[in-house]
Amino acid sequence: AKECAYVEKSLNIERQATDTLPQRIHHIYSTLLTRDEAAWGVPSDEGATHAGRQKALVAELGRRLGEGISLDAAIA
Repeated sequence: AKECAYVEKSLNIERQATDTLPQRIHHIYSTLLTRDEAAWGVPSDEGATHAGRQKALVAELGRRLGEGISLDAAIA
């Protein structure tokens, strides 16, 4: 619980006083994923599972990387 409090404070993540430790951990991971989606301009599907959202984000970033590599190869 101490570690969660440190992470929540350091990363400015709100916590509910009634949340259990597993709920707090889930909330931390979910918040960080939401921030990553926003930073990369990827829509967040709040109805999807955490794993599904993470997979979609990684797939989109991989697609963008592939496009960037293709463009770099075409220029060279």
